[in-house]
Amino acid sequence: MTSTDGADDLPAASQAEAAHVRPLVLFAFVFCAMLAVGALIVTGAADGWRVAAELISRFSVVIFAAWLGVEPLAGIFPGKFMRAAAREHDGLLFAFVSAFAMSLVCVLVPVALGTTQFAISAIFYCGLNGAVLAVLLLSFRPAAVGRMSARTWRALQRVATAYYWLAFTMWDLGRLGTSGRLDGWYEFSLFLLTGVVLVRLAGWFVARQRGRQLAVKVA
Repeated sequence: MTSTDGADDLPAASQAEAAHVRPLVLFAFVFCAMLAVGALIVTGAADGWRVAAELISRFSVVIFAAWLGVEPLAGIFPGKFMRAAAREHDGLLFAFVSAFAMSLVCVLVPVALGTTQFAISAIFYCGLNGAVLAVLLLSFRPAAVGRMSARTWRALQRVATAYYWLAFTMWDLGRLGTSGRLDGWYEFSLFLLTGVVLVRLAGWFVARQRGRQLAVKVA
């Protein structure tokens, strides 16, 4: 699974400038902060940070799916609206990184404050995911791209993207039937992540067919 349809091309600076990166990241940050504050107010400090981390993580899954699906959808339905949405591809990536990073912060805050028992598993979880987030983010930065080959850039991007897709999917599968809450989130999340794969496959097929038709016309 790659993060862009044109995997052989590096991100163009003009595309990054045209996208609304900062507003998307700011929206993600503010919305996550609202989720955290709401969780703390409703459930209290004892359990609020855990609930906040879960809510923000769920929000990040939605952004993750939008990031992976927006470009292939624009290829399948090449209308004006979808082309404009596809230009926000990089902004959605940075919004996802921001949101998921905030969920990690919510995991670490009670440990740092001493309100929960120190757990190696929580530190490992945050450290591993923080490292993968850094890899994913740096693979899209022009400065980082300039210091590595295109093949390395694509490999890092694919590994980090596949990691989060598999992590979210396995978490949903593991929680199905074991969660006592019937909120339907895990079913919805699994449907969303599966749909992203199908959309990307359909986008690849459509692009291939159009390429063949263009080659026939040129010939």
